[in-house]
Amino acid sequence: MANSNVVFKIEDTALSQLREQIYQSYGEEGEESVTEAWDSMQQLFKCCGVSGGVNSSDSWALYKKSSTWFTKLSESVKSPLKIEYVPTSCCKDTENTPNVTQCQGLINKAIIPQFGPPITSEDNLNDQLYTEGCYTSLRNMLTSNLVVLVGVGAGIAVAMVLGMVFSICLCKRIKNDDDDYYDCDD
Repeated sequence: MANSNVVFKIEDTALSQLREQIYQSYGEEGEESVTEAWDSMQQLFKCCGVSGGVNSSDSWALYKKSSTWFTKLSESVKSPLKIEYVPTSCCKDTENTPNVTQCQGLINKAIIPQFGPPITSEDNLNDQLYTEGCYTSLRNMLTSNLVVLVGVGAGIAVAMVLGMVFSICLCKRIKNDDDDYYDCDD
């Protein structure tokens, strides 16, 4: 029971640190490395925000509900039609302008990210926006590949043990051949 409490504390701390980065550092002057890290992670893991799914206020909606990035962006834009609700890195096809425009909520007020969360209908979904949080995406990827990770780890452990056994055998063989010349005990 104590181990599970430690795991939950670590998970809660990690999640709160990730949220804090988006709240205060994402898109800020002097915090370019944080912004680049989030953008890279969101494109690599095909995710947006911290955790949860389409109805979570901690995934894609975190940007529009809580981030300094969105607050400053919406204050600087004169037209409400030009407000980006999520960064470009949350979009599936960043090279195609119409897709990015739809992804960021610049076209249709009835779909996310302009609408919700929560969403109540499939009609509100945006097929150009990553809706799963990055922590959730990473956790799901690790869980689905756990067998492979354990197998690779076990293979490395077996290879290391075999290497040690062979080196001990070699050392003993050399010692038996010429006791005066080689000494493996030093």
